[in-house]
Amino acid sequence: MGERGSVQTVAPENAGDPAFVHAMRQSWSTGGAALREDAIILVAQTYVPPEAWDQLAGRPSQIVMPGLAVLRGPLESPTELVATGGLPKGHALWQVLGCILALVLLGGGFGGAVVLERRGSVLDAIAIAPSLGAAVVVLVGVVVALLGWDPAGVGGLFLVGLAAAGGYLLAWRRRGAGDRQRAAASSRELVDYDG
Repeated sequence: MGERGSVQTVAPENAGDPAFVHAMRQSWSTGGAALREDAIILVAQTYVPPEAWDQLAGRPSQIVMPGLAVLRGPLESPTELVATGGLPKGHALWQVLGCILALVLLGGGFGGAVVLERRGSVLDAIAIAPSLGAAVVVLVGVVVALLGWDPAGVGGLFLVGLAAAGGYLLAWRRRGAGDRQRAAASSRELVDYDG
């Protein structure tokens, strides 16, 4: 919104930024057409500079409710405000715990592979598993989307499961290699001790 309460297409502080200008051209290619077709224009107080809102506040007929003005469109106050949907805390708690458990299971193999190589504990592996599980989901999701499949579909879930299984296979192989290295190191210590 401009200084006189009119619609402004480019904010003055971003006018010289090529990326901003490109984004504005793309968005206004459809938005500009809507404005020409008498689109409704709403102004929320939190999204405009204080000076612009002060100008709108001087026109009480355009303020339809506190913090909301209509520049163009029907000047009717909402008769009934729709309550936002809530999520019961218990339900949300189980969803969050289930998500964390799923991420631990998906990243547990990779966490074990990383920690076992550095002689960490199982708790160390569990601690980093959710972040590695999220990485598995994101990376596989991107690959699946690039292939043109639905990331939430059967192909996406299959590849996420395959990647998680690969993490556990990697951990198992590194554990076996670590056991062989420890056995070799302890036999060298025995030889050095006897000698």
